[in-house]
Amino acid sequence: MSEIRRFLEPGLVVLVSSAFKGERNIMTLGWHTVMESTPSLVGCVIASGNHSFSLVSGARECVINVPTVDLARAVAAIGNCSGAEVRALQADRATGRARQGAADRRVLRLL
Repeated sequence: MSEIRRFLEPGLVVLVSSAFKGERNIMTLGWHTVMESTPSLVGCVIASGNHSFSLVSGARECVINVPTVDLARAVAAIGNCSGAEVRALQADRATGRARQGAADRRVLRLL
C-alpha cells in the first residue's frame, strides 16, 4: 500500500502561484485535472492547512504554471518547504542572521 501513490499520481506536477494583499507564494501541485474544455476549467486541491490556501481564497484566483524539465530541482525544493518557512528565511537573510540546516540552504539558493 505504501507504493500506491505512484499509480494514483502519474500526472504532471505544476506550480501554482498566488498573491493577495502584497503577499506572494508558489507551491507545487500534483492533484489537478481538466474538468471542462470550453470554457477552460481546471480542478485542483489546495488543503486549508497549506500556506497558499488563504492567498488563493482571498484573491479568488491563481496561476497554474507548467514547469520545464530544467526546473526540476527548483520544483522539488519548492515542494519540500512551506511559504511560511521561506518568508522566515528571507527575513533572516535580510537581517543578516544565518540558518545552518541543509533544507534552509537549498531554499535560500532559490530566493
